[in-house]
Amino acid sequence: MENPFYVGALILNPSNEILLQRKDLGYPKKQFAGMWTVFGGAGEIGEDPMETFYREVVKEETGLENLCEINLFRNVYIDETKYGVTHKPSKGPCYFYSARFDGDLNKIRLGEGAGFSIWAEEELKLIENITFPYVFEVIKNFYDSLR
Repeated sequence: MENPFYVGALILNPSNEILLQRKDLGYPKKQFAGMWTVFGGAGEIGEDPMETFYREVVKEETGLENLCEINLFRNVYIDETKYGVTHKPSKGPCYFYSARFDGDLNKIRLGEGAGFSIWAEEELKLIENITFPYVFEVIKNFYDSLR
C-alpha cells in the first residue's frame, strides 16, 4: 500500500544552522545514497502529520525530546520518480515542519543514516549537489522566509 504522506524536519540550532542527516551508502534508493537530507519519513495509516513528525524525527531518528517552536512551514508534493528512483519512490504530499533545538549535538541519538551535521546557510552551497534536490529547494525557501 502506498504511504499517504511524508514529513520532513527543518531543525535549527540557536545560530540558525540546520541539522541534516546523511544517508548511508547502502540506502536502497541508490540515487540518494550518501546524500544529505532532513530527518523525517513516511506517515502510517491513521497518523496525522504531527504524529508522524514525533514518531519519525523524535523517537526513531534523533532522540531530540527537547524540540520546540514546531510549526508547519510548507506542504510540498514530492515525486521521487522524477529523479530516477525506482525502489519504493516517495510520492505524495510532504509536510515540512520547522523546529528548534538547543544546539547540544550530544543529545542526538542517531537512529538511522550514516551521520548528521549542522550547516550554516552560507555552507549549504557546498552540499547542493549531494542533497536530495526537492529538499534542497525547501531549505532555500525556508531560509528565505526567515529574512
